Amino acid sequence: MGRSPLWRSFLADIRKYRFDSELASGLKDFFKERDWLVHRSWFEYGGTGLSVRSANRLANRLERFARKASLLEQTCYQFLLKILTERGLSEKDVARRTTHVRERWLAT
Repeated sequence: MGRSPLWRSFLADIRKYRFDSELASGLKDFFKERDWLVHRSWFEYGGTGLSVRSANRLANRLERFARKASLLEQTCYQFLLKILTERGLSEKDVARRTTHVRERWLAT
């Protein structure tokens, strides 16, 4: 992920458009938590003997992750909207294309 040309381009745009602190740190935190969820959560909480306390801690952590993801989605959208409108697309075109991509993604 961190070494792909697309990722490097995205990070370069983050720096160029001065979204460094909010977006870059948000992405870093998001992917750190995502990596824990995918690669470590089973080792910490997995198995059949999950206590009520552990289940509550896991549920709270997942809820925080979902809230962060939602906020990050909005931040990324605003960031990309700024870039795309500065490059000549209207907000209406961006919204239309976003809807189209989401529809195609959900259809698969």
